[in-house]
Amino acid sequence: MQDAKHIRRQRLKLILIFAIFAAPMVAAWGMVEFRIGIPDQHTAHGKVDVELPVLDEWPLTTVAVNDPEAWILAFDCAQQCEQRKDEFWRLHRALGREAPRLTRLRIGGGSRTASGRDDQ
Repeated sequence: MQDAKHIRRQRLKLILIFAIFAAPMVAAWGMVEFRIGIPDQHTAHGKVDVELPVLDEWPLTTVAVNDPEAWILAFDCAQQCEQRKDEFWRLHRALGREAPRLTRLRIGGGSRTASGRDDQ
């Protein structure tokens, strides 16, 4: 009788430990899925349009960065330039600690750049 009670108690402890560690994950999933407690000013709502020709087809003559670890994000700014600059700026910031490795290369559009959001 005591052994059965002891086993049930140990199982209950194990289930509670699992519940304690799973609860934050379930809560975070619920917050993301149902948009509870996430401010809109910290959420990027842009969509990346990748219907552009491959980089080899672009009229580029020199390589901007020689570092093999660096990335170049080249985009056409002939149409909807402000929106595209904003989308790619947000994408650049979303890289987090990898952001310094990325260089944005704007082709076409006006020559005016926004402060803090400048492209090459």
